[in-house]
Amino acid sequence: MALRIAVVGGFAVMLFAILFFRLWTLQIIDGSSNLAEAKNNRTRSTKIIAPRGKILARNGDVLVDNRTSLALQVDPAKLPEDPAEEAAELKEIGELVHMKLPQVRTRIAEEEKIVAAGAPLTVRRDVGNLLIYYIEEHKGKFPGVTVEKVFVRNYPEEDRAAQILGSIHTAMGSARGTVLLLEGVIAAGNEPSLGKMMDLEMLLMPGGRERSADEFRTLFDRAGFDLTRIVPTQSPVSVIEAKKR
Repeated sequence: MALRIAVVGGFAVMLFAILFFRLWTLQIIDGSSNLAEAKNNRTRSTKIIAPRGKILARNGDVLVDNRTSLALQVDPAKLPEDPAEEAAELKEIGELVHMKLPQVRTRIAEEEKIVAAGAPLTVRRDVGNLLIYYIEEHKGKFPGVTVEKVFVRNYPEEDRAAQILGSIHTAMGSARGTVLLLEGVIAAGNEPSLGKMMDLEMLLMPGGRERSADEFRTLFDRAGFDLTRIVPTQSPVSVIEAKKR
């Protein structure tokens, strides 16, 4: 009986010693690294783009202001790791907004240059409420895909350009035609460029504007076209191709 008690007691002491050593390792030896990991799990830095101020003419007329837009966004960290599965999901996402897989990949690459690491990437802006309902009903099919409200710049004269393109769309009838536009395209990021200087001059003098690739995509989309590619030239203008949907 005494032997059994001694064996059980020794075993209990050994377990206590192991537990004590493990706790001592976690608290003392690895304490600083564990604390850093806990803080990283608790907080995360996210870049939220605030609405920019209005730009007014000398007489007080609004040249540029802001509006809200429903944007289809993708979290790259939640996409499948397998390249084939990732391509299949991106293709399905593109089909929701009438974009082909290369267009979706190009759009994601453009977004990665201007948003913070880990932030959701906008695939298309100005989507409808029906898309929200569909995404909500099929969350398991589209992991990491959401529709969020974002702030975008609003140009009161934008409707004129969309109306011209809309008239072209109507004139095409049932034919699936192509529109070629020779225009300057503002480069992404904050690096100086001729297009950005032209944008300021257009804003201050005739009251127009230059556009980025994303803004051209939105403009064509409003008129019923899909922007398919932008071909740079040796001149300040690019060849912008859009196909009728």
